[in-house]
Amino acid sequence: MTSEANFVCNTNQPGCTSVCYDKAFPISHFRYFVLQVIFVSTPTIFYFGYVALRVRRIKKDAEEGFDRGTVKKTNSHSEEARKSGRAEEEAPEAPRLKGRLLCAYALSIFLKVLLEVGFMSGLYFLYNGFYIAAKFECHRNPCPHTVDCFVSRPTEKTIFVVYTQVVSGVSLLLNLLELLHL
Repeated sequence: MTSEANFVCNTNQPGCTSVCYDKAFPISHFRYFVLQVIFVSTPTIFYFGYVALRVRRIKKDAEEGFDRGTVKKTNSHSEEARKSGRAEEEAPEAPRLKGRLLCAYALSIFLKVLLEVGFMSGLYFLYNGFYIAAKFECHRNPCPHTVDCFVSRPTEKTIFVVYTQVVSGVSLLLNLLELLHL
């Protein structure tokens, strides 16, 4: 969102504007939000992978049981279909949310809550709040003294930061409600 060319400091000292820009914006807000979305989505992706492995294992166990002539669980609907001569192939039953599956699901939600809180507080501490001021005072080497730098479109940046935090807050609230619902 911020380009260094639009970040102006009241000095001609070589390198001063660059180090002040780096201090003011260690990472762009948009990149931070994208990184947040990726990290917060990761536990869900791992959970889906775990569920896929469990479904495959259940399906494999069911096929092996059928090949040996033993059926672990019969469905009354499938018995009726066989008796009536319909050869419908039914999809395997979805695993129920209990035992290890429930623990994995709860763990994925708990990790999402931790990551969401971490990113929200990280942004707060990284930028000293959620408000982007129009003027940034910088005192870093090679600047000879405290330099005033001016941020382009600070209102736009503040709105974007507040928007991302509201989205994060809603996500956090929904995840907490989901944990309480389990």
